[in-house]
Amino acid sequence: MPTKIHEHRVHPPDGGWGWLIVLGLFINISLTFGSLIVYPLFYFPLMREFNVGLGEVTWLSGCTEIGRVIGYSTAATMISKLGFRVTGLLISVLSGVSLSVASFSTNVAMVYILAGLIPGIAVAYSSTMHSVLISRYFVKRRLLALGISTAGSPVGTLILSPLLQFFIDHYGWRGAMLLFGGISLNSAVAAALYRPISLHSDPYPADDKESNSKCVSLWQSVKQVLVIPWFWLSILIWFAILSGYVLYMRFLVPYSQKLGVDPIRGSLLLSAYSIVSLFSRVAFGALGGIKSVNIVWVLIVTESLVALTTASIWFADSFLGLMLNCVAHSLVSGGMHSMYVLILTMAVGDENLAWGFTLKGLTYGTFGSLVTPCVGMLVDAVGEIRLAFVVSASLTIFAVLLHIPFLKTRQQSDDSEMTRLIGKG
Repeated sequence: MPTKIHEHRVHPPDGGWGWLIVLGLFINISLTFGSLIVYPLFYFPLMREFNVGLGEVTWLSGCTEIGRVIGYSTAATMISKLGFRVTGLLISVLSGVSLSVASFSTNVAMVYILAGLIPGIAVAYSSTMHSVLISRYFVKRRLLALGISTAGSPVGTLILSPLLQFFIDHYGWRGAMLLFGGISLNSAVAAALYRPISLHSDPYPADDKESNSKCVSLWQSVKQVLVIPWFWLSILIWFAILSGYVLYMRFLVPYSQKLGVDPIRGSLLLSAYSIVSLFSRVAFGALGGIKSVNIVWVLIVTESLVALTTASIWFADSFLGLMLNCVAHSLVSGGMHSMYVLILTMAVGDENLAWGFTLKGLTYGTFGSLVTPCVGMLVDAVGEIRLAFVVSASLTIFAVLLHIPFLKTRQQSDDSEMTRLIGKG
């Protein structure tokens, strides 16, 4: 990278072009993370087309997680070489073309790779760029910016859910996948807004004589994160939170169809979830920016409510019951989406944030890719789809318990950022 880019260094502007960065990330997330939530709309059409069970077809989501492993393992290096803008453009085109080609698949394995694995790589890149870009442009308003940008996920689901169901009903799953790929290409336009910025905290580029030590420096950067106990605790918390959330979202539509709910009305469940989640994430993002707020206690309370609403879906046996459950779940889940990012940021520090998110995604993707398919096979074996929600609630409760060490250590920590993280005494 040319040295000139480091000549003019600034502090994070906390606004200005940063708000256009937020807009670009909002659009990108709506087309990447939003699309992951609507994948269950393809489950039953794929089951009929290729004569496979629910447990097998959920590997579409499992392959997405495997793709995220690949993406997280290469994202930091690719971004450092090509920059945010070029990387965003390339990965957006790759994902959109892959989804379109998936519409011509002749077997279910091709669908897994083209519509699952490769888009999963794009999701990992988007996640890494999102978190790091926000942290480079914002400090005081970081949680607000994160809340607004992550709201792209529910907005994407809100729009894509009924739209894709309409495409499936009128053009079949192949036509829907082809159109879906074309829509996804719009994320390349959003990536054009990712203008680079040089901060005072950035390390200066190494001289040519130091090129032989780059591998050593790379390992040292990774090791700095790996030796932090708080990092591993935050990873375990995130695994439990996200696995529970993913199971709820990926089995919601299949459960509604098992109850005999019309597919169009079933897609409206995701839309309703998205509308409430849009405001919930922004609200919790703004709440987290208040200095007197104890973030860990907020997460403990909201995640406990998430587990309660997830478990209560067992008693929902109508469209109205599912709709009320969706609204309640979406309302209380905004906290874990908006506030967890701050926990990881404080655990590893801004200077290690890129590697922190890379290793977080790599760790979750490695093990998280098995969660949905394993639960799907359990559902097929037992014949009770509601077991997926029992597992989801159990994982969320486990995450609640894992927050306790943060509360116990608050009196032992003298670090101001950690004190901010866990709240003041």
